[in-house]
Formats: sequence, structure tokens, C-alpha cells
Amino acid sequence: MRNSTDWSKGGHETPQPRLMKLVQWAAICLATGILSGCGGLQKQADIEAARLADSVLPVSLEDAITSSGAVNPAERVIAAQEWLSNPAPSLDGQGTNEWLADNTSGTTIQVTVYAYSESASFFPPDQGEATWGTACRSYDVADKVTATPLECREGTPDEP
Repeated sequence: MRNSTDWSKGGHETPQPRLMKLVQWAAICLATGILSGCGGLQKQADIEAARLADSVLPVSLEDAITSSGAVNPAERVIAAQEWLSNPAPSLDGQGTNEWLADNTSGTTIQVTVYAYSESASFFPPDQGEATWGTACRSYDVADKVTATPLECREGTPDEP
């Protein structure tokens, strides 16, 4: 094992190895941070869109259907379509989000949910960036609103 202490000069550690260790450590930390951060904002935006699609939107949609007085499945579908076709309000007061209801089959409505995210990072690669996250879901509104994750169809827009 090599020791960087130069005992002939009073037992003090020489400055070059300490400086080299510091430079190596800084380079590794910087490289790791940049590599692990690549695509981080898009992933964060997609996770937020999925959170909205799985928990916040179904609750809001169920509240809208219930408050409309819809009782049977046919009335629930109509109430859901009306609510989804109106301009999208902020679902959770946390940011910009929108959705696009694009296909209805029976009591099931397919929806693409978008969540807008801006980077709070002061460092590359996401510094000052912003993007839309996307999540696609199928909502069955027959008895109560239930969400089922879907793969977004090819050609689904990246932003509303």
C-alpha cells in the first residue's frame, strides 16, 4: 500500500496527491450528475402526468359525474364526455395540465393527459428547460371511474 506522506519533510502529506484526489472526485461527481440527469426532466414530467391520470383526474371526473346527477351508465358517459370536453382546469393547483379525450367505446373513454414541467435545476442538462409529460389512460365510467394505463398510440402528440 502506498502512502502519500513524505516523512522526510516532517511527516506532512504532499499537496499534489491531495489535489489530484480532489480533482478526480470532482470530475467523477460532475460526470455522474450529468449522466444521471440526462432525460430527467422528461421522466419527471411523464411521472407527473401519470400521477394526474391515475389519481387526480379520476377523482375529479367522478365528482363531476356525481354532481351532474347522472345515475345510469349511459348518463355517466354523457356527463363524463361533457366534463372532459370543457377546457381543462388545473387539477391539483400545482401547475399546468391538460387532457385530450379522443375515443369513446361503450362506457370507456380514452384520454391523453399532459403535465407541463419546468426544470428548477441550476445545472445542465436540464437548466432552464421545460417539457410536457404524457400519460394515456382508459377510463371506464359505468359504475365508478376506474383508470387503466394504456400505451399511447403511435402519433400521439408530445404536447397538447
